Amino acid sequence: MGAAVDAYRGFVGADDARAAQPGEDGRDLAVETRLGTLQHRIQRALADLERVEVQKQPRQTAVADRMREAQVERQRHDIHAERRAVFQARGYRRQGNAAAARTTPGPRLRTRGFSHLHSGFDPSNRPRWIAWNCSIPRLKVIGPGGLYTPSPRDSEKSLAKRPNRDSTVRMIRPGFLDSESRQDLTELARDGSAAHRLGRRANALVLLDDGMSCEAIAKVLLLDDDTIRTWYRLYEEDGIEGLAASFGYEGSACRLSEAQQDKLKAWITDTLPRTTREVGAWIEKECGIEYQGRSGLVALLHRLDMEHRKPKPVSRKLDPEKQAAFIKKYEDLLNRLDADEVVLFADAVHPTHAVRPVGCWAPKDTPIAVAQTSGRQRLNIHGAIDLETGNTRMLDVPTVDAASTIRLLIALQALYPRKRVIHLFLDNARYHHAKLVQAWLAQPGCRMKLHFVPAYCPHLDSIERLWGLMHKHITHNRCHETFAGFSDAILTFLRDEVPRNWRRYGDDVTDNFRVISPKGFRILA
Repeated sequence: MGAAVDAYRGFVGADDARAAQPGEDGRDLAVETRLGTLQHRIQRALADLERVEVQKQPRQTAVADRMREAQVERQRHDIHAERRAVFQARGYRRQGNAAAARTTPGPRLRTRGFSHLHSGFDPSNRPRWIAWNCSIPRLKVIGPGGLYTPSPRDSEKSLAKRPNRDSTVRMIRPGFLDSESRQDLTELARDGSAAHRLGRRANALVLLDDGMSCEAIAKVLLLDDDTIRTWYRLYEEDGIEGLAASFGYEGSACRLSEAQQDKLKAWITDTLPRTTREVGAWIEKECGIEYQGRSGLVALLHRLDMEHRKPKPVSRKLDPEKQAAFIKKYEDLLNRLDADEVVLFADAVHPTHAVRPVGCWAPKDTPIAVAQTSGRQRLNIHGAIDLETGNTRMLDVPTVDAASTIRLLIALQALYPRKRVIHLFLDNARYHHAKLVQAWLAQPGCRMKLHFVPAYCPHLDSIERLWGLMHKHITHNRCHETFAGFSDAILTFLRDEVPRNWRRYGDDVTDNFRVISPKGFRILA
């Protein structure tokens, strides 16, 4: 076929005379036509062959890639299998190598790691990804006595920067906790009353048991992965006690012996010193130990379970039985109260035109002071309050006496015109028992019924708590320039502010009564 094509082009048989002669008749034209058709067929065959080759090339490439991937996977599996075998036999090799090193003088070379580095292994045939992603062992120098000195490169490479950090020493495998230990750690992590650091350590161990890596847990808890491994080691060694026993510095030891501490505690209990200076002087005198600063004495007293307390004024005439009887009577009254009855609390108060200094937070370098007035003028208020609705009736009177009491009773009947009975609880002031008051109560059509709280029991009169609330909002650290402004502020608060915002103030003015007994206190002489 090639000869025919060359003949058509005039190149065949250049030495042949017949080939150089053009066609002389119609037979030459027919031969030329057939040769042209044959050339076209040859070109089509060549094009089809080239297209088939192009189509076969991707398939061959894909097959070759799959073969290389299978070979790489097989080599990686072999490497991991050999690595596990090396780790398991590491202790035996160390003993054998150390013994050999002791018998051989001078430095020598040994290999650490995989057996394929010894016999017939060609590193040039190793896949490229193994060189980057696998830890290939290097030759180590063993000196006399089998001692190994790390190279500068090994010293700079810390444990935290090694690849495959969870497998550096041994793998922390999931499921290392039994069901009971896991439940204890989970409850500890969820316990809001436990120390935050201890709960976080328990949480990390539970996540390790779930299969999370140290790096992932450290990323979640914003910690270092070596910290997670340390917590795991502490738990493996000592359990939960090991987690709680490594919080670091717990303070210095007490300078006093146990006997001296007991003696100091007994002296404080007996004498109740007012200042730390007295305590420091006693320690220096009795124990020969001098505390230079107040903070050390405060820490010592707290260690001995001591607190600086302010005594509460308690009447010696308090009768717990009478208090309990009054509380029971009051509760019975509320339980059988009809819809056309109401319960009120009444009392008198005498606020003085003066500021009441109380503690507050302020900048450390800023001295705080309040302006003070003469404090000679006072306001006389006789009033009552309804704990159910917060309604108040406050009378500004020249003096509190029987007349002001009758004025208050008349005002309360006018405030509740549709109530059949108005129960009014009062203290045992003399003007509440006056004959004028008794005569007024005896009049026909009087709807008032008085109830008296036990003597020396202001804590059983709820309106006393209203007076405390008044001072908190009007006189604490607040100075009013004029007595008129002072009076207006107090009456506005009691008459308008309290009823309008009773939902806000109702929790501070309640009838939550309790029995107070002098026997529950240590009464100072």
